[in-house]
Amino acid sequence: MASEYKYLNQSECLVVDGVDDGMEFHKLVDALDVVQICKEDQEQAFAMLAAVLWLGNISFQVIDNENHVEVFTNEAVENAARLINCRAQDLMLALSTHKIQAGNDFIAKKLTMQKKRCIGKVYLYQVV
Repeated sequence: MASEYKYLNQSECLVVDGVDDGMEFHKLVDALDVVQICKEDQEQAFAMLAAVLWLGNISFQVIDNENHVEVFTNEAVENAARLINCRAQDLMLALSTHKIQAGNDFIAKKLTMQKKRCIGKVYLYQVV
């Protein structure tokens, strides 16, 4: 349901009078079939859209006096990870750290809340 997703429910316009969302979805799928987008590609596209919606529901908590963050483990993390085909632990690490290359090695640096917000905005700008 649309109201479950932060990215959708912030608009306070979840229902449009005279629009049947189910029928519109079927029209979309029919149009994708007409232009010969295979079912597997359609399912992957819908899975990515669903993953983005779940990513928007992930919450963070500050874990120390330096304002570093970590991800709350919850349904949103589990669902997003499943949809993008990765482990929830890997997704949580990716969302709360930044990898820096030092020579041949990589160092995972914890993100602060401010940096996490900036990176999130850049990511959404690139995706949307």
